[in-house]
Amino acid sequence: MNKRFLQTSLVAGVFLLTIGCSSATTETAKADKAPEKAAVVETPVTGKTAFWEMYKLGHAWAADMQVLYLKSGKLEGVDAKGKGGEATQWTLMVASPSKKEAHEFSYRAITEGSKRRGVNSGAVQPWGGPTANGQPFSTGEMKLDSDEAFAKASEKAAAWAKENPGKEVSFYLGKESKYPAPVWGVLWGGEKSGFLVVVNALDGSVQK
Repeated sequence: MNKRFLQTSLVAGVFLLTIGCSSATTETAKADKAPEKAAVVETPVTGKTAFWEMYKLGHAWAADMQVLYLKSGKLEGVDAKGKGGEATQWTLMVASPSKKEAHEFSYRAITEGSKRRGVNSGAVQPWGGPTANGQPFSTGEMKLDSDEAFAKASEKAAAWAKENPGKEVSFYLGKESKYPAPVWGVLWGGEKSGFLVVVNALDGSVQK
């Protein structure tokens, strides 16, 4: 939701002129200055920034919700470039063991026309429980944010990125049985011809 600076209202002083035998008196009334509120700057955000906004709705949907994955996206028609690890859109998938359902939420960082900045509730679908490639994880295992994962991954991808400049970078946070903790998948370019680096979200070690 956009916030704008409150305009300061300045009331002109009222001058009263009194003519006396030997002096003139001038009084000036000043209005109190209204406090200013900081404006919200709409820019791409990191994964954890978007995650905590979506987490609120997810927890309201199911108190036993578990995180399945978090991934970055790009808003069509929005040309806003952020720093490494930031995106204009993020998608969160959570699951509820009691409901046996998974619920998707999305967060857009930029307002465009009638599409406002903030969280949107997506589809709900049946969930059969954890799989080898899709295991729930806790918020306590999300130590690294996407910008930190980007910094770690950039060291390994430096040579490839230099030979292939201008490639978009996407992010996916999830947990698989072959890794001891949730991992960030940081991908330069496409899945078939790009360069993927896997970073442990708990301790920052590069897994692949």
